Amino acid sequence: GSSGCAAAAKLGSDSDLKVLILENGDETLATDPESMDQAKWTHISYEQHGANYKKFTYQYETKAQKGIDNRIIAQLSGRGPGGSGRVNAGWYGPPYDEDLEEWVDKGCAGWGPGEMKKHLEATSFMVSDKPEGKLGKAFCRAVEEVMDSKKLKAAVPQPGCQFDLETGERRDAFTSLLKPRLAANENVVLMAGWTAEKIIISQDGDTLNATGILAYKTGLLAYNRKFELNPGGEILISAGAYGSPKLLMLSGIGPKEHLENVGVDTLVDLPAVGQNLVDTPVCPIVMFSTGPKPKTQIANGLEAYVHYFSDRALEAGDKVADMEYMCFDAQNIAKYTAPRIFSLPLQQRTCAGYFMEGLIAAGVRSFQCIFPCLTNAMFNRSDIIFVAQHNAKSTGSVELQSSSPAEDPIIDPKLLSDPADVEDLMEGMDNLYKILGNRNFQEYSRFEEYPGPRYCRMPWSHLKAPSKSFIKDNTIAHSHPTGTCRMGPVAGLTDLERKKLKDLGYRNPDTGTVLSSNLKVHGVNGLRVADASIIPRCNRGPTNSLCMAIGSKAAELILLDH
Repeated sequence: GSSGCAAAAKLGSDSDLKVLILENGDETLATDPESMDQAKWTHISYEQHGANYKKFTYQYETKAQKGIDNRIIAQLSGRGPGGSGRVNAGWYGPPYDEDLEEWVDKGCAGWGPGEMKKHLEATSFMVSDKPEGKLGKAFCRAVEEVMDSKKLKAAVPQPGCQFDLETGERRDAFTSLLKPRLAANENVVLMAGWTAEKIIISQDGDTLNATGILAYKTGLLAYNRKFELNPGGEILISAGAYGSPKLLMLSGIGPKEHLENVGVDTLVDLPAVGQNLVDTPVCPIVMFSTGPKPKTQIANGLEAYVHYFSDRALEAGDKVADMEYMCFDAQNIAKYTAPRIFSLPLQQRTCAGYFMEGLIAAGVRSFQCIFPCLTNAMFNRSDIIFVAQHNAKSTGSVELQSSSPAEDPIIDPKLLSDPADVEDLMEGMDNLYKILGNRNFQEYSRFEEYPGPRYCRMPWSHLKAPSKSFIKDNTIAHSHPTGTCRMGPVAGLTDLERKKLKDLGYRNPDTGTVLSSNLKVHGVNGLRVADASIIPRCNRGPTNSLCMAIGSKAAELILLDH
């Protein structure tokens, strides 16, 4: 994925090192025209029954989520070189300095904004001079007029992006960072189509050492192979917030009781592996404009984003805004998605009756939906706006189904299990409907298709924020999972260490941490993790730019040790 590509590219710059990359997806996925066209990102990412979704993602699902009426949510996880950075919206949003300062405050030395600046710059291929769209400017003007200035952090009508403005061609960590290195250096080798079964760990007295990887290749000639490290070598796992804890647990590193339950011998009892999963809950609405809009020039449709403080964050004195609005123009989406039927969360009709109740009767499962099933004409006149909670209190887990590497992990983010998250989203909706009713945005909010009167507080009237039932029925995950292999100053295996984590402000300090601040797995030599799973507290914004910087930082740490 994004972290692994950035790490391998930087490691490969040292001609004295040999770098072998084992990638599960086929290498051709990285240059497939369908994934290279940024405007088709929704066609890949959110059509859960479509061929491209099955081709470019791992098709993960959550457990039934009690906090959102027992719905099963699709969890986007990109497959192939570049990982989720090849199937996302292409929005470049670097982390706030204050977020990184909190990492340092939690005892993660070397991860402050000053140290991370060079890694963010080295992995940035952001395009920031894209034209401001009329929709985005109108939304930001309405926000600035309506919202309390104390709560507003930023209203940006032209978010940075990661695609070519002229061609709409996607830029990602593989094509921009790793691919040029593969072409120029013989010391970097990519072996695609391999699935890691487990890390091979040997014992030397009281010391455990990672010595290789057992992997298998599927296809016409399926076979297993052991990849052994040269003396002094290291293994870096970059399989994402779901894949990295899964591989550690398959290797015998994780919560002892859980590993025993699935038939895996425990080598290192690390309770934090797979725990502390945090994802961003988001809730969408769809508005129709008064008439056809000017053709958008933005390939991913993202016209504006707004960061602001919830009442809870202001009261707590937080330095970083925890809430977000994202305003999308749906015109480009229309070219590739409508009128296909998405996997809808609704078990009722929307006000215009587009949802086909017969799908549920036919046994179609209710996954997440960002875009209701609209016709091309409707998409060309619609705006999709999300409310997101970037500091969710709800915390979940990733576990094994069995000892088989072929089984998907059990993903349970426990969305909206904490009532505070519901209140924050409700507050966000209340503010949003004031923005939609502002004179600057009325041209784009004449008619509300989604949620419509079914969910609005009675008596229903246009532009009245929906009820809590709408939040629970329609909230989905933002696919920004973090924390499942979190780093920290101590492992948290003793009462004294757990007290230190508690004093530093870690959530669930009793579970401890998985990695030291140099990304080494506690209790095993020669093994590190670098991806979104290492983040010690949820990032209040997109994760892709941060993941690439994490990969670059991981490579620096390895180079310093060698």
